[in-house]
Amino acid sequence: MSIRTAASYVPEMLLDAPKEMMQYDAVKQIKECVGVAFLRMFRAGCIVTVRGGEGIVLKKKTDGSFSAPVAVNMLGP
Repeated sequence: MSIRTAASYVPEMLLDAPKEMMQYDAVKQIKECVGVAFLRMFRAGCIVTVRGGEGIVLKKKTDGSFSAPVAVNMLGP
């Protein structure tokens, strides 16, 4: 299973978490969020710095479920 496929299940797993986990802020924030992003970032440089990253973004639908994952790449100074 790829990381993109696995990450698409994370929001639903947190929303269906046992009641003991509801005390954690992550579960409450995911219930109230508009979307979720899972990013892996890097930063490198000596005189000039370059930043970048890749990951996926999930948008919450009006019925409370999450959309299919969308891959993103970022690169900049």
